[in-house]
Amino acid sequence: MLGRTVSQDVVIREWIIAEQASARFGHYLDKPELLSPTMHPEERLEILEKQRKGFPRRFPWHYVEWHEYSMQSKQELGEVRTCKGMAWLALTNGDRRITTAAEIIAAQNGKLDPHVHVNAIISDIEHDKHLPNMIGFLLKSDAHPILLEGHARAVSYYMSSATTYPLTMFVATSVTNRLVEWDNGLNLREIRDNFLHHGKEQL
Repeated sequence: MLGRTVSQDVVIREWIIAEQASARFGHYLDKPELLSPTMHPEERLEILEKQRKGFPRRFPWHYVEWHEYSMQSKQELGEVRTCKGMAWLALTNGDRRITTAAEIIAAQNGKLDPHVHVNAIISDIEHDKHLPNMIGFLLKSDAHPILLEGHARAVSYYMSSATTYPLTMFVATSVTNRLVEWDNGLNLREIRDNFLHHGKEQL
């Protein structure tokens, strides 16, 4: 359910908080000044894109409006889509649904990533640790959100019996075709290139 609008800077700050807490990517953005209220929002965004190896490159930041989005049930969370990155296509058998990713990850050897990563987040959920909001976008008002950031958290929320609903994330919407154009090609190409050049995928 689409809710109140939020500023882009609130979303970027949340993204940075998530990155700083990430075992994979925290070293890129381990800079307390990034959350300073004196830092200009555009500067914060520029640093995020630069330090995160440009992901998501060419995202139409200036053509979207950000909203809170509330998921009322586990079933609704399970219908959230992953990005088009190769790892997530493999982990969902190509259908990009969180429910499929959870089933495949749950069947993995518990000592393998991303199972270990997801298990750690599930532990945080069960210990009532506050986690950053997931971030995604909507291609139309009645569609399921597509994730930009927070894939492993989404899977962990879905798998954990301690998850409480409603669950909130931030989503971008646009009255133009910019999000459709980006999702139809640019993000797939950019994520693929990022994976090939840097050997890691957005989780």
